[in-house]
Amino acid sequence: MSLDFRGGVAETTPANRRERSRYKQYMDILKASFSVKDTLYNEKHYGFLNKKHQTVQHISGIDTISFGQYAPEVYGLNFVVDQFNAFRDFYLNFTSESGLSAPSIISGLVPGRSFENFDEAYQNHINRFSLLVSAKIDELVQNSRLSGRGMMLPLQFYNHFSKNILFLQENEGFHISKSGFAISTKSKVYQTGLYVDLADQVPTSIDVAKGEMLEDPGFLCYLTFATEYGFSIDFNAPWRLIIDLKHEKTVENILNGRKNQDYWNFYYDQYVENTGFSYDYNNIRDFYETLYKMYYKMYNSISSLRANQLDWSTIYRNLLNESLLSTKYGPGQFWVEVFVLNRLREVGKIVSYQEFESDREVSNIRQRALLIYGSELNNPTGIPIENSVTTGRIGQTETGVAAYVTIVCGEILKERF
Repeated sequence: MSLDFRGGVAETTPANRRERSRYKQYMDILKASFSVKDTLYNEKHYGFLNKKHQTVQHISGIDTISFGQYAPEVYGLNFVVDQFNAFRDFYLNFTSESGLSAPSIISGLVPGRSFENFDEAYQNHINRFSLLVSAKIDELVQNSRLSGRGMMLPLQFYNHFSKNILFLQENEGFHISKSGFAISTKSKVYQTGLYVDLADQVPTSIDVAKGEMLEDPGFLCYLTFATEYGFSIDFNAPWRLIIDLKHEKTVENILNGRKNQDYWNFYYDQYVENTGFSYDYNNIRDFYETLYKMYYKMYNSISSLRANQLDWSTIYRNLLNESLLSTKYGPGQFWVEVFVLNRLREVGKIVSYQEFESDREVSNIRQRALLIYGSELNNPTGIPIENSVTTGRIGQTETGVAAYVTIVCGEILKERF
């Protein structure tokens, strides 16, 4: 009996839903005996979250290697490539001797896609979001001119963006921090570096090809040997392999003969970094400040050529100091609130600015972050001097704002998933 999964091509929405359910039921049966990662449901964001549900990325600038002469233009993380090639060599030798072919859709076991640079993908994402927001900024400039209200100072502009633009439906999925990008619909699984796609041209949105692969005579051998060599198949694309970080072959491969080494500590130290600890606060602040520069240039009709001649750091510092005179906050305290606002939005804790202002639990998180950050001392001109936003002292996470917010967001994601 043919599996004939019709998800994605059924004529009606209810029929598509039934077909998706039928496919899921079949894959759940396979999961009972083989390594299948259900990245649509149970293991969403695999490779982007550590064991505490805090977001991680591959270390910036990490080296990659080619899969070999059979796929010279496809690169992967060294331990992924080594492990895949061991599996491939064994499996191709087995098919040659047994006469049992690999499933036709992956014959030859040639990767078409594996590692993709997270940092480059994130920057492209931020550029797209900036372009999307630029239309709203242009609209804001025109309205300011027509109303005669004059140019907004930085804090006034930032508050307007947070309250009136950030939560617009059209911006859903556009997250500003690296942590937010990783768990958004805008990131790709390949940016974890843990996937090897053997049929990257086949769409995952249509289940017909999945059914054809699952009922291929060679499929169970492929699944068995992939599991033995430390790979899972992707629930949503059975031709896509995912390295199983918990598998004994993976552990042995990554430790590479190191004795008495804590595996997870070694992996997290050598291959990934915690984006919340390292990047998120600066990501968010830099994005807001870049938007204000865009607004300033638009409002004052400054050309790109003239903009390059401006002493922007001095102009911005003076405008920021002027805007601080009318607020109860020091600059660092303001940015801590913006940091908390964006991270809670990105993990789905809040869906509007009103929630940020009125929800009691959110208010407690916000106040705790400000308390950890502390008060700011004034310089001789009366402008507060910012404190550092850090991860705090080792083992004392609540001595650093970045660590505190990262831990809170991890706990929220753990509850969601």
